[in-house]
Amino acid sequence: MGGNVPLGYQADGRTLKIDEAEAETIRTLYDLYLEHGLIRVVKQSAEDLGLRSRKRIRGAGRISGGKPFDRGHIHHILSNPIYA
Repeated sequence: MGGNVPLGYQADGRTLKIDEAEAETIRTLYDLYLEHGLIRVVKQSAEDLGLRSRKRIRGAGRISGGKPFDRGHIHHILSNPIYA
């Protein structure tokens, strides 16, 4: 395996283990999409609920993530087969 671990999971050796706190964010995004059917509305609703991406600490202490979801990120999550 390589790359970033998907939101809602934690690496557990060579497998993925569900991270319940983050998994709730994923479930909420799916529920919002089922309710509204538009990624634009899901994005706005996620912002209103304060949902944010995973914060990661990179090399040399550089921080990435921890920001509101953009439409592309939401689309990627909703179309990612790992969540199916």
